Amino acid sequence: MQLPILFRAGLIALPIVLAAQGHARAEAGAPAAPAATRRIAPIPDAAGLMDQNGRPLTEAAFAGRIRLVYFGYTHCPDSCPTALATVTQALDRLPPEIARRIVPILVAADPARDDARVLGAYLEAFHPGFVAVTGPVAAIDDLAWSYGALILRHPDEGAAGYAVDHSTDLHLVGPAGDLIARLPYAIGPDALAERLRASAGAAAMPREGPR
Repeated sequence: MQLPILFRAGLIALPIVLAAQGHARAEAGAPAAPAATRRIAPIPDAAGLMDQNGRPLTEAAFAGRIRLVYFGYTHCPDSCPTALATVTQALDRLPPEIARRIVPILVAADPARDDARVLGAYLEAFHPGFVAVTGPVAAIDDLAWSYGALILRHPDEGAAGYAVDHSTDLHLVGPAGDLIARLPYAIGPDALAERLRASAGAAAMPREGPR
């Protein structure tokens, strides 16, 4: 399926947008993001983020697990449901002992409309292991910045609602918080399942100590 113009435009603009955001943050005294994100910043305890059940979310919720993170919103016409359906099918292809080590995450790119209740109802159509992340816009944007993900909201699109430009990659993050890979949302379920299986296997390998 071809990316709609909205998302293709957003993806093309990503380097420009991130550069502009970096300039603004630098002027505000915040360090600019690195060209390639290597380590995802931990979620602060006081960030105000919550899951689809309204429970507070901190870094401890994901300790020791592999994260498969997607930034999207419930009014998204095609790329979001496609990505979440692919993740669901991929996890269903994995043995339970491997699937339990992986947490699929939907981060609300549109938290103003996608509160915990809305996200909970939306995720009923997908894998039961999904965790939603919503909360203050600033906290969501900081999380997106850590991942190098694009979010552009257009709140003046008329009575029919508004659109949100966002990166469509799936972000694969290791148990230690290292960004392993960015995977295209159009990846097939079989290919994604094999990538998750390999990542889970690598994370489970014991590390050699000093000799």
